[in-house]
Amino acid sequence: MAKWEPYNQNASAEFFDPEWMFGVSDGFDVAIANPLYVRQESIKELKPAFKERYECFTGTADLYVYFYERAINLLKDNGVLTYISSNKYLRAAYGEKLRQFLANQTTICQVIDFGDAPVFTAIAYPTIVTAMKHTPTSEPQFQAVNWEMGQPVESFAAVVESGRFGMAQKELLKGDWQFAKDDALRLMERLRSVGTPLGDYSKWTILLRD
Repeated sequence: MAKWEPYNQNASAEFFDPEWMFGVSDGFDVAIANPLYVRQESIKELKPAFKERYECFTGTADLYVYFYERAINLLKDNGVLTYISSNKYLRAAYGEKLRQFLANQTTICQVIDFGDAPVFTAIAYPTIVTAMKHTPTSEPQFQAVNWEMGQPVESFAAVVESGRFGMAQKELLKGDWQFAKDDALRLMERLRSVGTPLGDYSKWTILLRD
């Protein structure tokens, strides 16, 4: 505690107590962050503590996964989370618990999936998620955007406005998160019901793009 420098915005602390530090006891209104991307191989010594504390724990989850759960728990009811992070949790096996946590504990407002587009120099495969800490209603809808290769990040607002489409949040409870319009999702369901997924024959990741 003696090492904490409250007036130095560039200093870090070895603990976080919102009530003691900021006088906040009922949760924050907003959580905005670009969580650290640290691979799970580098946090082996922390995994026992994460396993005890986090509902989203899996042995192969990278560090940023726990930032999501921690932020949701620090928000007040109807508080808003906006995170930019790796998009690996959208489809990776280690992200399953986090996907379920977000789909059940929050109302998703918007997801922008940049896929393989190199829009940031320091972040590989990013995604931006905005969600409200609020138990989902019976039929919540959210806005999704699949960022296409070659689209200029300088025109961010225009690309999002022209490319977004609505999705039912219940679609996020069916496994990995694929963002597409309803007719494309129904087509994929029909194909899966009558055929063998390519993933059964290879380790490739199959993405459904609108």
